[in-house]
Order: sequence, then structure tokens, then C-alpha cells
Amino acid sequence: MTEKTKPKTILLKQRAIRRVLLALLPCVAGAVYFFGWRSLFLIVWAGVVGFVVEWIFARRRKEPVTEAVFVTTTLFALVMPPTVPWHVLTIGVVFAVMFAKEIFGGFGRNIFNPALAGRCFVYVCFPVALTAAWAPPADGIAGALNLWTTASSPDAITGATPLANLKAGKILLSSDSSATSEIPFDVADGTTVELRRSALFRALALGRISGTMGVTSALLITIGGLYLFWTKTANRTIIVTLIVTYAALS
Repeated sequence: MTEKTKPKTILLKQRAIRRVLLALLPCVAGAVYFFGWRSLFLIVWAGVVGFVVEWIFARRRKEPVTEAVFVTTTLFALVMPPTVPWHVLTIGVVFAVMFAKEIFGGFGRNIFNPALAGRCFVYVCFPVALTAAWAPPADGIAGALNLWTTASSPDAITGATPLANLKAGKILLSSDSSATSEIPFDVADGTTVELRRSALFRALALGRISGTMGVTSALLITIGGLYLFWTKTANRTIIVTLIVTYAALS
């Protein structure tokens, strides 16, 4: 058996993975626009932590770090709330890369999605940090481009998101013109608010609703998905099959 030699480069370039990262850029931009520059800091910090963790394992295997680690860390950060403490994010990234990817042998050998495995881990270990407080999206054309984070604003929410309130029956969808068109971000216990259906659908499409950093806007997610479809980075048959199946079961 021949012994592996030290890799010539520290980072393995992967064209397909780079396309996935490009597809995530609309969601990254949306996270900054709706929730402030802290979102970008968390995404970059997650990338740094993930790179270091993978480098430690890759170095022992005498292999380069793959660009795929940045897909894992970016996805993980995007499914975190804007209010997530940096240490919770760090622990989640370490778990995602170390225990959901590297212990299986690295890129292409893991049996779980590392980003989602990390998300499940921090949700179990830090439920309060992930669900107790939510940042409202910024209003106006400029959004949160002049803010570090909307979580520090007077309108910062302690409690459920609008979608959680909708599920709990605190928000009632209505087609009546008398219903409010403003998304209620804080509904007191024992009260209900009637919300226009069109207002909710518009908020979900554009992303002006509280939630995790990068998945509040269906439009931005669709743009990234269309890019993957157009460039054939993702299997078109699988994409179409999933969409048709979901539509048929809805």
C-alpha cells in the first residue's frame, strides 16, 4: 500500500460546488437586507470555523479541504435565526462538520446532510436560544443595509413568529377588506388578529417576515433553484419529480 503524499494545495477547487455557493448568494443577500450585517458576519464566521475543523481532519488524511465545507456552513448559518448567539452557531458548525461529515471519511462519504444534522443538534441542545426571540425584518427600500442587526431594534420579538401564531390560531387568514394587511409580529395571548391572505402570501414570497436568516423569501430561494436547474448542477429529473409530487399531494 502506497503512503499518501502531502496535498499540493490546501483547498480542493470544485466547479459544481462553486455553482451551489453561487445559488446561495440570493439567500445570503436577503439575510443581510432583511436582518442586517450581523447575518453576513455569522455566515462568514461559520465558514471560518468549518474550514478549520475540516482542515484538522483532512490534514491527518493528507487530503485538501474541499469547497463543499462552505456549502455546509452557509446552509447551516442560513437556517439559524438572526438572533442566534455566536457560540451556539460555532458549536453547531463543529458538530455538523466533525460528527456528520468527517467521522464518515469526509466529502462524499457522509450519510447525513451535515447542515441539517447540525441544525437538529443545536435545536435539541439550545432550544431557548433558537426559539425564544425572533428579529423582525427591516422595513423600507433600504431594508437593514444600514443596521448591524434588527434584533437590537425596539421591535425585536420575544415569542412566536407570525407563522407559529398562525398555526396556533392567533392569526386568522381572511379575504375581507377590513382585515389588516400588516404582518402582526407580536400577538398577545388570548387575542386574535385577522390578516389578509394576500398580505401573508406577499410576505412569504418576498421574505418580509420573521424567521431564520436565509429562508424567509420564497422568491430568492426560487432564483437559486432556477440557477441550479439552468446550469444542470442539480439533476433536472429529480427537481421536476419533487415539485410535481409536492404539488399533487398539497
